[in-house]
Amino acid sequence: MLLARPGTARGATTGQGSPWRILVIVATLDGSRSCDGRARWAGTAPHRASATRFDKLAVHNEACIPPRSKSGSTAWNGTYETRPGPARLAHVQSVWTKLSSEVSYATPRITVGRDQVRRPDGSTGPYEWVEAPDQVRVGAIVDDGLLFTSQNHYLVGHTLQLPGGNVESDEDPRVCAQRELHEETGYYGGTWHLRGGLCPLPGLSSMRVYLWSARDLHLGEAHRESAERDLRVVRLSFAEAVRAVQDGRVNCLASTTLVLILARSADDT
Repeated sequence: MLLARPGTARGATTGQGSPWRILVIVATLDGSRSCDGRARWAGTAPHRASATRFDKLAVHNEACIPPRSKSGSTAWNGTYETRPGPARLAHVQSVWTKLSSEVSYATPRITVGRDQVRRPDGSTGPYEWVEAPDQVRVGAIVDDGLLFTSQNHYLVGHTLQLPGGNVESDEDPRVCAQRELHEETGYYGGTWHLRGGLCPLPGLSSMRVYLWSARDLHLGEAHRESAERDLRVVRLSFAEAVRAVQDGRVNCLASTTLVLILARSADDT
């Protein structure tokens, strides 16, 4: 994903005042695309407990990553249309081999473990991992702008990010996204689309963040948790949201990704 001004190439000097354009470059493993031109992602990837398969999905012509159950499977009882990934990608799951596994620390929120693995070069050694709940982020479009939450987090201080939170055990990611948006901002209902997903810490955790957009929402009463008492809802135009990403005010990776996706979509309409 790149930010560039129109009419410039890499290394060229850009003039002042020309608007930024968002260039989203999507690399796919099999080169297939959905019927609206968006690239699909298909393949396999290793999981701590077992090899987790990522199949090609079609959800309102949006690229996405399938949800993961507690057992590590990608079984899904929603309306996603699944297609098997190409067999030629089978080598992806075999380059790492788990020899043994042990849990070092566990709470209701996280699990920390240490595996003995065989690496792609054939050497062996330990590999530490953290299992944490999957999350959601919501790009709520209200009055041609995006809703953000402004609050202080215990570990990183002040954050400006899109609404979202942890997916509860066996909770549908879409239900979670709708719940979190309502709890934090009061907005509910509307039209929802899955915009994809990402793994923010692939070397440490298999945790995923599902990215949603919502529009035509209704305003109700927020129901915030005790840790969210200082939370304020801020609406930014798409241009303001992109500037907030550029200057570092939005310091949440999933929020940054979703802002750029939605800003590009808005620019194309």
